[in-house]
Amino acid sequence: MESNEQISYTRNTDKVFEVFQSLRNDDFLCDVILKADNGYTVNAHKVVLAAACPYFLAMFSHFKEREKKHIIIKELDPTALKILINYMYTGQILVTEENVQILLAGSTLLQLHSIQEVCCDLLKRILHPTNCSDIWTLADLYSCQEFLPICESYIKQHFSEVVKSDEFLSLSFDQFFKLISSDELTILSEEIVLKCVVKWVNHLPSSRKDVLPKLIAQIRFLLMSKEFGGRDESEFHKSVEAYCPSTGVWTFIADMHIRRANPSVFSLNGLLLVMGGYNDETSNEEFLEIYNPKTNTWKINNEPAVNNAYRLVGIACIIT
Repeated sequence: MESNEQISYTRNTDKVFEVFQSLRNDDFLCDVILKADNGYTVNAHKVVLAAACPYFLAMFSHFKEREKKHIIIKELDPTALKILINYMYTGQILVTEENVQILLAGSTLLQLHSIQEVCCDLLKRILHPTNCSDIWTLADLYSCQEFLPICESYIKQHFSEVVKSDEFLSLSFDQFFKLISSDELTILSEEIVLKCVVKWVNHLPSSRKDVLPKLIAQIRFLLMSKEFGGRDESEFHKSVEAYCPSTGVWTFIADMHIRRANPSVFSLNGLLLVMGGYNDETSNEEFLEIYNPKTNTWKINNEPAVNNAYRLVGIACIIT
């Protein structure tokens, strides 16, 4: 009778890493010394680092560092280096509000994706109107792709509270533009958007004034009150007000020649052009008016602007 007895045994790997940690603490059999930018050093074993970290596996497998004992790890905070190397030996780590930023940076550099996820989980828990702008920037900096939309959605939902804090002033143009152009902003009025645009630009006017027209174009002026929207009491009007972003003040300029309702407006070569809409007789308006801000005057084009008169029309300028 043939015997087919078998016994499977799994060693406790925790004990193995406890031994490695003990050897490291005693600086026994260590074959690499990692050095941070400030001179802080950590002794370790290449085989342990390679087994626990993709960054070190690649380094010790394919690059000249495999033969070196002293290795400088640039752009890694010394505290993060100490915590992350200890994690590679023990499998344990404590992420706190105080160290989450340096650990997110360090885990991104060392390709420790599980620690990146832990950091993002903590940042998600502590999202608040006073810190969400900085956290969104941090998540973008370290390419936290799953966490980025969570930050963005939080800011949109709490936009009115977020812009009360000065942290939003540090947002990049792309971030800020993406927010104010969104249809998902939770706000009581469009005036909030206008005010925060002015504040954001005035924070760094020399570098941001050139993008002001792009930001202003995203503001829904028709949703504003008369005070902010530059509208008079009548549906039909020829009075015109100009808004100064640097002062936040509306001022009257010269009246148009034709009273209109719902015209379309665009700018070209420093001039303001108004066309379309409908007049006092509720007829669609076909004539174009041109405003010159240098002379504060309006001029009516003698020829109809289009073959057919329109109201509620959208227009665009194409330069060839």
